[in-house]
Amino acid sequence: MDSMAKPEARDQDRISKLPNEVVHCIFSFLPTVDAVRTTVLSKRWSKMWAKLKTLDFDSNKKEFRDYEDAFSFVTFVTRVLFFRKVSEIHKFRLKMPYPQYIPHIEDWVFTAVIRNVVELDLHVFETGVDVFVLPECIYWCKTLRVLKLHLTPWTRTDDPPASGCFPSLKFLHVSVYNPRETTMNLLFSCCPVLEGLTIDGTIDGNTGDHINYNFKVSAPELKTLRISLENIYEPVDVHINAPKLENLDLKCLGLTNCFLIGSTKALVNASIAFREHFEVDKKLDLSTFAMALLDRISNVKFLSLSAHCLEVSIFQLLFFYNTFGFEY
Repeated sequence: MDSMAKPEARDQDRISKLPNEVVHCIFSFLPTVDAVRTTVLSKRWSKMWAKLKTLDFDSNKKEFRDYEDAFSFVTFVTRVLFFRKVSEIHKFRLKMPYPQYIPHIEDWVFTAVIRNVVELDLHVFETGVDVFVLPECIYWCKTLRVLKLHLTPWTRTDDPPASGCFPSLKFLHVSVYNPRETTMNLLFSCCPVLEGLTIDGTIDGNTGDHINYNFKVSAPELKTLRISLENIYEPVDVHINAPKLENLDLKCLGLTNCFLIGSTKALVNASIAFREHFEVDKKLDLSTFAMALLDRISNVKFLSLSAHCLEVSIFQLLFFYNTFGFEY
């Protein structure tokens, strides 16, 4: 009977018979340390990891979680990059909480760039003594299309070059803690072909400088913008100049004020969520700010609005209904 499979058929090693392309695809979803471990499973896989184009290094893996294992993590990353047998790196992801090894991070990023990296994802934790400076080679990389920066905190870095930056960058995700305003303004304004931008993180004003943050986003090709900033003490103003913007997603608004500059005719989707609680609500006239923002996006086709504690007058409410064509 067909249902009575032969023992030898049931015991076949089907995984080992998979084409190399399929195995590479499977390995690309694994942390690199797990991909290297597969060498013990099959002789055919003994050096398969050396041909991977996706590298994911996470020092929070249990093998490197202890502080004493920090150097072993650095050694592992360095050896993997050295013994690779393919020239290109498609995706390079690094999560590194050991600031004393920041010089190694800069070397690894340089290696990824000269190997034509397409997607770069960096999670770096620094201290006041050990400061991470974004390697200049990232700005000039012609193959880089996706850049994700999770820097805690981003207290200081070299400013981006004045021109010629990110010639191919399409998507930028910046997650920061108390960043440097000048650097942010330059970073958000030096991406000539950027189509997607996500800004999130925390600005709590605990730097002791009592800075009123004023970010400027200027991107001529930007189509999707997402902003979610948690801030407690001081307002943050974000000025957006993106004439081709189609999708706008703003979360935790309240102490984050967003101002749309120029034309908003291309806007199709807008999602706006005001914060439920405001620690320093006396500093802001939230209703005025909310209505001003809604007025700027009055031509949007699809709007999602969440405002749990926003108080508006009856006149502002009537304005809202008339602006968006609702009946009342």
